[in-house]
Amino acid sequence: MMIKNILLFFCLVISISFAHAEIIVKSPPDAFVQNVINETIAALNADPVLVQSHEKLSGYVEANIMNHFDVAYMAKQIVGQQAFNVASDTDLANLSDELKLFYVHFFTKTLSEYKDQTVKFLPFEGNVDADEAAVNGQLFEPGDETISFNFRLKKYSSGWKVINISVGGIDLIKTYQSNFKSIVRDGGVARLVAELHKKNLALAAMKSK
Repeated sequence: MMIKNILLFFCLVISISFAHAEIIVKSPPDAFVQNVINETIAALNADPVLVQSHEKLSGYVEANIMNHFDVAYMAKQIVGQQAFNVASDTDLANLSDELKLFYVHFFTKTLSEYKDQTVKFLPFEGNVDADEAAVNGQLFEPGDETISFNFRLKKYSSGWKVINISVGGIDLIKTYQSNFKSIVRDGGVARLVAELHKKNLALAAMKSK
């Protein structure tokens, strides 16, 4: 349930249209996240077909969510510096591609289960001019517990990107570090790429049935 909440929070917070690119670049991190939340919830409520069609929702995730993740940075954190340093450029590129597709599958499934979850933000206490920032708040789900979150962003010339999040005390990067630790230890980045590729093929096959 907690991982589901992490994924749902990702989808709600990061989804935004390219029409607002200038706003993204100039916004302080907390305002950026709040604007995105409001627009995403509005989009989900305005288009019931979006959450009912896997193909349409998957395209939405690919176009409007994944471009706001620094997938390469996250991949490096997951496999660790040592494995990253000895991996080939091809394996690292393939890792980013497979990890991105892995996220697309799960975010699509999670958004399809959206049911009026809401978010409350705590006052931002960081430096708005810093290159990294943490945005804190609470996720409310009808009939369920209130969950605290810590959302980490990194600033690039194109705007803010996600580099990590913890929800209810569960850290996304650390969770995948733990899940993939033995795979990376035994076969390095190439082995993890192969395993993620198999997972992605299996997930795609399930959706095509």
